[in-house]
Amino acid sequence: MQNNTEALALGDGGVSYEAPLVAYQLLAIPAFGRSRDISHLLVSSQAHAYLKGVLMSGFAVWSCFMIWVVFLIIFKRIRSKKIGFLSGNFADTVSESGNNLMMSLQSLQVNLDTACQNLGKLPLHEVEKGAVEEGDAEPEEVGKVVAHASAESATSSSMVNICRFLFIASGTLFFAFLVLVFSQGLMHVQETAEILNDSSSVVHAISIDVGVLVNDKVPQMRYLASSLRESIQIELDRPTFCPAQPALGRTVFASDIRTFAYDVVEQLKTLDALFAIDKAEIDQVLQGIDGATSAIKARTGEHDLMSLRGAVCFVVVAILPLFLMAATLMAHEQVPFRKFEHAVEWMILPLFILLVVFAWSTLVVALATAAMAADFCLPDGRIAESGPDQSLLNILQAIHQHPGSMTYQLAEHIMSECVVSADIVNLLEKYQFETADAIFQLADFIHFLQAGHILQKLAQECQRDLSPVQTILDELAMLLDITHDSISSLLSMLSCDVLVPLYNDTVKEGICTHAISALYWVLVASAGLATTGAVMITLRAACRPNAKAHRSIRM
Repeated sequence: MQNNTEALALGDGGVSYEAPLVAYQLLAIPAFGRSRDISHLLVSSQAHAYLKGVLMSGFAVWSCFMIWVVFLIIFKRIRSKKIGFLSGNFADTVSESGNNLMMSLQSLQVNLDTACQNLGKLPLHEVEKGAVEEGDAEPEEVGKVVAHASAESATSSSMVNICRFLFIASGTLFFAFLVLVFSQGLMHVQETAEILNDSSSVVHAISIDVGVLVNDKVPQMRYLASSLRESIQIELDRPTFCPAQPALGRTVFASDIRTFAYDVVEQLKTLDALFAIDKAEIDQVLQGIDGATSAIKARTGEHDLMSLRGAVCFVVVAILPLFLMAATLMAHEQVPFRKFEHAVEWMILPLFILLVVFAWSTLVVALATAAMAADFCLPDGRIAESGPDQSLLNILQAIHQHPGSMTYQLAEHIMSECVVSADIVNLLEKYQFETADAIFQLADFIHFLQAGHILQKLAQECQRDLSPVQTILDELAMLLDITHDSISSLLSMLSCDVLVPLYNDTVKEGICTHAISALYWVLVASAGLATTGAVMITLRAACRPNAKAHRSIRM
């Protein structure tokens, strides 16, 4: 197997896989001790270890998501006075300075009222002296209170501004990652869909040809072969071919004819065994292929992800962070718009939270899928000589199609662009040549019999009906024609002009170029969306107005 693999990877006719640069980036996903051989997924003794290594990255990411959710719930239950904007609202923090200022001013008002009441009970010179002292003390006390309140207000206002700046910056990055996933990710998904749609059409056409061969030509060939065997055997069982001239049956020519007839019988038995197939099993396989190709065409043929529908979907998704950033700017400028505030609070923000949860879920799934895609397309790591070819050969061995089996040989034959031979192809080519030669010789023989009216003369000499011999020759000619056409059809289905482009387009270009690129960009974009979305949800207080705080300060 090793020698065959090296020949496949480095052979003169093979096509080396040129992996896109983004495919190598996926190799950075931690393996967590698993093998890079994706065929281990099909081996019961190794499947658990492989799946564990693939899912560990997603589990780590999901753990981070759950920890963040738990902290959000804890922060939500803690008063904003203690943790500020992390609770989802910094209005209480801002209003604290205003409340302190109000309490201080109310205290001063009480003191002034008390002082005024006392003034009426004092002599004039003491009132003037007290007034001077109160006049000196009041500005100093009021100044301290106002300065302390102003400092607290300035600190709170600075925190609010930083929070809103980070929110808008995260929203801008969130929008950029949305553009990335719709431009790069969906573009490669669309390319993959188109390639799979075209490949499914080719496979569907091949399955139809196989169905015609199995359901029409093979039964016809087996019927003709059986009829010919019986007819020839009847002639061979005759005591003598020519009753009126028994001596003709003992000639060398008659002996050669009998030897040829026996050879034909044996060839007919071989032909019958060659086409002795399980029709029900093949029909079941063809139905499965038709179902799969129909499903692929239904999912890929009618949907253009880069069309108007995709643009509408992008606008619907992108409008959520844009609305939240608009609400943040309105809150910063203290622009009152109660209906918009309610829409943000009860519709836009919940929908945005669902979008971020979906981004985290996509990130988890994309990590596992991208890891398996990298293992399939780059089983040798950064050495991409064999590419997916080696992975497919390993998968064939995992399902017990070992080197030397027809399926394994045919796979090598296709991957090497027909440099590595396959026994089934060689055998069919041999049968094609032999049947063509037999058709040519039989046509000459029939022409010889008809030109010289040999059968009519023999019938007169032997005094017997030789029409069964003519029937045998006609049926033999028909059988050879149908057999040659069937073998030619099989070779056409297995030709390099059909299967090699189908394999290269589907596997190397469709899966290991466009699909793996789509996975990379979806992975990067979902990671960015999950991160920036989490920051925005954590700083969600930024898009909420702090009018309550301003009212408290103004009071």
